[in-house]
Amino acid sequence: MPFNWARVLLLRLLLGYRIEFSCKIGFLNLIVASECVLEESAIGSLNVLVSRSIKMRRSRVGNMNRFKFLDALEMRANSWIKNRNSVVGTLDPTDCGTRKNQFTIGEDSLITHSHYLDLTAGVSIGDNVVIGGQSSQVWSHGFDYTRKLIARPVAIGSNIYVGSNAIIIQGVSICDCVTIGAGTVVSRPIVEPGFYVSSHLHLKKQNA
Repeated sequence: MPFNWARVLLLRLLLGYRIEFSCKIGFLNLIVASECVLEESAIGSLNVLVSRSIKMRRSRVGNMNRFKFLDALEMRANSWIKNRNSVVGTLDPTDCGTRKNQFTIGEDSLITHSHYLDLTAGVSIGDNVVIGGQSSQVWSHGFDYTRKLIARPVAIGSNIYVGSNAIIIQGVSICDCVTIGAGTVVSRPIVEPGFYVSSHLHLKKQNA
């Protein structure tokens, strides 16, 4: 469809999606959902959005993002997921619906480029959060030495900045007002505001 209004109309009529005509929908998107509600939002081009529920309110998805095997995707006002990000749940026929692949991103929050979020146990992101740079990872599952699945949700608070190539491990919660340096591995909860890195620089003074 060459015109935005025609793409919106087609999604409304054929699939029953509740998409306002003020929304912008780009080219060659795959959007599959039982419930889809878009209010004053925009989706770029070449995205895959597969979720039982999609709710976007005054939010934006860029280009070439991949959202797959989600139970729920919720983007609140002024949140923005830019380009080439992967937000992926787990399709497990033995799970019987007990695990929820849910992703929530709060108001005024931003995920930049080429990040990976694993939603096996769900991930929530608060308000005014930036996952900056590129190639950071959030994992809500792992395995022990017996190959037993360990799945715990990840909760990221509000007013947080995460630098490039950070890794956040399953079961971690991060309180408000935290900066996480580039390359940091967050393997346990952060309960106090501050600046966190997982490595130390040692300054060796040279003799004059």
